[in-house]
Amino acid sequence: MNTTVSMSHLSHKCKYTVGITFERASEISKGRRMNPDSFQIQFAVYRNCNSLQDELLQSSPWETKLHNLRAFMNTVNVDGGWG
Repeated sequence: MNTTVSMSHLSHKCKYTVGITFERASEISKGRRMNPDSFQIQFAVYRNCNSLQDELLQSSPWETKLHNLRAFMNTVNVDGGWG
């Protein structure tokens, strides 16, 4: 996900959509009696080169639990860009 300031209007929408996707995929997995850990999502964000070095690319681990993924996404804020 692009998390530069110019994309701030989409940040919340993207996080919401990722959460909904995770919930729906988990429900499908349960309905098909699949291993609940068989579906995983990793969330990654990038910023422009004028951001701090450790903020250029941030990513969560591959998550099988939505609450862990949401905890990571809640730490992500927009920053950087050329205005």
